[in-house]
Amino acid sequence: MQLLNDQTKSANQHSLKSERKSERVKSMKKLISIILAVAVIFALNITAFAGGFITDESAMSTGAKADPPYAAAADDNAILKENKAYELYANSTRTIYSVSVTPVRQIVGYYCGPASSYILLKTLGINVQSTTRYLYFFCADESDSNCPYPYVDHTHYKSYTSPQITLADSMGTNYNGTGMSSMKTVINNRQSIHDYSLTRVPSNINQANSLKTKLMSTFDANSPCILWVEARILNEYSGHDFGGHYILANSLNTTSNTIGIVDPNYYTRISTTYTESVNTVLNAIWDNGYGGNIIWCSD
Repeated sequence: MQLLNDQTKSANQHSLKSERKSERVKSMKKLISIILAVAVIFALNITAFAGGFITDESAMSTGAKADPPYAAAADDNAILKENKAYELYANSTRTIYSVSVTPVRQIVGYYCGPASSYILLKTLGINVQSTTRYLYFFCADESDSNCPYPYVDHTHYKSYTSPQITLADSMGTNYNGTGMSSMKTVINNRQSIHDYSLTRVPSNINQANSLKTKLMSTFDANSPCILWVEARILNEYSGHDFGGHYILANSLNTTSNTIGIVDPNYYTRISTTYTESVNTVLNAIWDNGYGGNIIWCSD
């Protein structure tokens, strides 16, 4: 009988040890799962940061990307075109230059390049067919009325159908944004109405005149210009610390020394149209670290 009791006790102890071991294995698996989940979330956050859709507005970018060498070297005829524009407009007495532009918001946080290019092409009457694709997007508050979490900043993944995707594919757009020389090339390849240039506004005393003559020339060609700016410098972005961003200029008032802006920013707290002083725009295009890049035309 004692032997039977000892055997039963031993079996129970063995069973208890097995159960404890099984529990430890389960706990270890659960811990590993949690670690892996945290690692995945961290990785996604790093990717999201690179793409401009993040949960901290203080570091937001909307898709403007450094494009070395500097834009001035990307257009062999730039100096001739600038001289032509200056000769035509340096002594102009007109006070208003403008072109009618329909605003469009970029569909995701790193698409300001494709969106700006689409707006320009649309202004010229150029049709761009849509492409459908799933994209990651940082959703900030009311920026997407169809989002199931309208008042929580977060990243989501959903299907979009837009001409912006078609242009983004052609321009090599990625989470880091779009290079401006690629934008110019695609814009010129998509139409034959104008020959667009990519040049820099100088950083000297003539920079205001240089910018104004480019704007005048382009608006008289019934086209907007595309500017690369550090958005946080613009008055419209007061309280919003956005970084590199593409916007369009569509009017110039030489009396008030102001520029009309069309902004594709997906963030609905930013207006799609507003006015900035020439000096503010100059500060914004020179604060991005690459110096006054602008897509414009002189014909």
